Amino acid sequence: MNIGAECYYRFLNGDNSGLEELVKMFNDNLILFINGYVKNLAIAEDLAADTFAELIVKRSPYIEKYSFKTWLFRIARNNAIDYIRKYKRHSHIALSDSDAAEEGALESSVVRSEQQEELRACLKKIKKDYSDVLYLIYFEEMSYQEAGLVLKKNNKQIKNLVFRAKQALRETMIKEGFNYEEL
Repeated sequence: MNIGAECYYRFLNGDNSGLEELVKMFNDNLILFINGYVKNLAIAEDLAADTFAELIVKRSPYIEKYSFKTWLFRIARNNAIDYIRKYKRHSHIALSDSDAAEEGALESSVVRSEQQEELRACLKKIKKDYSDVLYLIYFEEMSYQEAGLVLKKNNKQIKNLVFRAKQALRETMIKEGFNYEEL
């Protein structure tokens, strides 16, 4: 059993420290993942909080067939998509300077090396599906099967998506002047 599932089961059995540990483990990564969909850090933070609130309120049963992280990211993705569907007609508010600074601090705490930050910048320039699959597999270290569950795609689709995403990323990095072979 993975540590996320252990914490969740502890929470379900009345130990609130289990939920606190889940938030510490996954909150920053969820915010970054959701921000890729909604393009607004404040909204991404709210949706990450909503994801954890959903665990509290619904106390959904976790199916141990997949990792807890995969299950949690799938809930977060669904929340982000629901938000986009609900508010897509509203105009998006641009990030303020303080939001941009906060986003930069958050990213640097999760993405340590300068090469990974260059990679992240290039990921933002490729198609959303491509950046999502690469983020889940390489930054969140999910398997192809787990990424497929989050993105609602089968294993073959994920393999093809990863292949195309790597090609698109390589082309973008060359265009931006980065040496992709060093990464």
